[in-house]
Amino acid sequence: MLLALFSVALLTSCKKDKDDPEDNDTVAVEDQSHAETEAGKAYEAVDRTLRGSSNKTGEESEGRFLPDCAVVTVDTLSMPRQVTIDFGTTGCVCSNWDGKTRKGKIIATYTGKYTETGTIITWRTENYFVNDNEHRISKTVENKGKNQAGQPYFNITVANSIVTPSGTATWQSARVRTWTKGYDTPNTGWDDEYTISEVTPATGKNRKGVGYIVRITKPIMWKASCAFKLVGGELELTVEGKTDKRTVNYGSGNCDRQYQVTIKGRTYTIRW
Repeated sequence: MLLALFSVALLTSCKKDKDDPEDNDTVAVEDQSHAETEAGKAYEAVDRTLRGSSNKTGEESEGRFLPDCAVVTVDTLSMPRQVTIDFGTTGCVCSNWDGKTRKGKIIATYTGKYTETGTIITWRTENYFVNDNEHRISKTVENKGKNQAGQPYFNITVANSIVTPSGTATWQSARVRTWTKGYDTPNTGWDDEYTISEVTPATGKNRKGVGYIVRITKPIMWKASCAFKLVGGELELTVEGKTDKRTVNYGSGNCDRQYQVTIKGRTYTIRW
């Protein structure tokens, strides 16, 4: 009788393990969040430079956003105009930004002021590394004016490849970014906050070559004063070869440098 009971229990356990294996693969989520965060940071460097609140201000409230080892060159003669942020080739530590080491260039062209309706800003990276990973980013931002609430909003398209020792991750998106706070202080960048909604779902491949689709289920909150910019909202990832979706919760606005991933009722905390 004991042997029979043990056999039944073993069969039940095997069936449960087969039908309900623990799926804790968060690689696609981490790569998507990494790509989105670094694309946003590179754009923020261009944005603050164009609005006059880069390291040139020297204000402690701005945290001297760009370090002294980053050389900013602004060409106001060509059309469209161009700005280049050069972190050099040996490694420039952004100690007052996020503590990461950067190399290479961010190069942007712009047709007018960031705050003017119709302005188009296009930028790309050149041999640009964050720590040991190369980021190949291209991004276009178009100022679409103000919404019914009087808030400026922008159409944004971005393509990002991250080359890591364990593989190359890619990410593409088309989104609307609404400037919810800080637009009334246009020469100050640290108080800016945005919400991000999608035009179409974003797509990508993680560093292992596995494809995924990203849908925004609750508008993403982006806050300039936080080192990890994504501080609110939710995403839903559908990953190739995985039955269960990944739900990503960025929190409720706190600068805690972490987010949570839920897969089939199990929640994992990812620290940035």
